[in-house]
Amino acid sequence: MPLDIHQLKQLKQLDQRALSGQMTSEDRPLLRALIESYGQLVDLLKDPDTTRDDLSPFVESYKQYLEAEDVNSERSGALREDRDE
Repeated sequence: MPLDIHQLKQLKQLDQRALSGQMTSEDRPLLRALIESYGQLVDLLKDPDTTRDDLSPFVESYKQYLEAEDVNSERSGALREDRDE
């Protein structure tokens, strides 16, 4: 299951806490959800019968993440350009 919009909005803050070594026990549920979502995505990508429709929730979730965090890094710009091609 892809992360919901509330979880996606928390990722930037979680990343900052992780980088500064200030993660708390309250971060555990979000980390577990992130790991579970990643595992499900990897399983889908390994399966040769996976369709674009199967991956669509993850793509939409990522788009929501970009919108929620208003990512302006070079990496996000490159990803946005790639999607347009």
